[in-house]
Amino acid sequence: MHILTRTLMASLACLLGGRASAPEAPPAPGPSALADLLTDARVAPASAPATAAGLFAMSGPMLEFFNSKQFQDALHARGPELGLVDALYAKKSLKLEYDDSTTRDAVATFAGRRGNCLSLVIMTAAFAKALELEGPRAAVLQEPGFTAAHNTLSVVYYTRGDSAMSERVFRRALARTPADPMLMKNLVPVLDRLGKVAEARALAAQLAARDPEPPLYFFEAGIKAMETGDFAAAKKLFARETTRSPFNHKLHYWLGLAHMRLGETLAARKEMATALSYGSGAQDKRRYFAKLAHLRSLN
Repeated sequence: MHILTRTLMASLACLLGGRASAPEAPPAPGPSALADLLTDARVAPASAPATAAGLFAMSGPMLEFFNSKQFQDALHARGPELGLVDALYAKKSLKLEYDDSTTRDAVATFAGRRGNCLSLVIMTAAFAKALELEGPRAAVLQEPGFTAAHNTLSVVYYTRGDSAMSERVFRRALARTPADPMLMKNLVPVLDRLGKVAEARALAAQLAARDPEPPLYFFEAGIKAMETGDFAAAKKLFARETTRSPFNHKLHYWLGLAHMRLGETLAARKEMATALSYGSGAQDKRRYFAKLAHLRSLN
């Protein structure tokens, strides 16, 4: 996968998440196999039809910024991929603000200097396209068997209230990796919401047999380690808990704090970006965005 795509996925954590790897078999299906997993039924229609060209279009001010000395210096200093991210998100650059009210296209995100996680990805991809670099959407379509992509898509449907579609995506992923604990764990609340209580309990029992520690056991131990100043132990404990609950934003936040206390800035930025992506409330998102902005300023 192209380095820019990995950077976007790790730093913004919008399109992919978790720590799973692509399955070895069966062969990954083509993009058309995702058609029944993608629906806009729960999304309010836009005032004008959205097109890929419109979403990723570059405005005059964007082109001016693209050709500016500041932007080009970042590319020369860090290379096209990392330089792009630095040019857009460094503290002294665009001074972007997080706003989860709506998803904007690249032009609107740049003009307003604000947007939600997906808006920032769209804007970044627009600049990547101008640099003739591979964008994140293409990577997702090229690797439809990637477990984390299905996980993220399922969570999107779940948070939007479309539990049936969430279950369908999880089932598709589990057909390829039937013993994946991350998929199994995240399917449990979906089944509960759909009223499939017996099936949810059976799946939870199966997981408990494999992982007998109670929920948040390692998180609570990590908090105690933080309180005593043992940040290395806390990091290990938080990381272990995130493998059990990869979409819990508070776990990623605390793991990011542990990395930060250890001076591991890049790892801290990744976890804060993930926390920002999965955060469920405006207050949490503002806190995570502030931490992420601070970490970016340390470069």
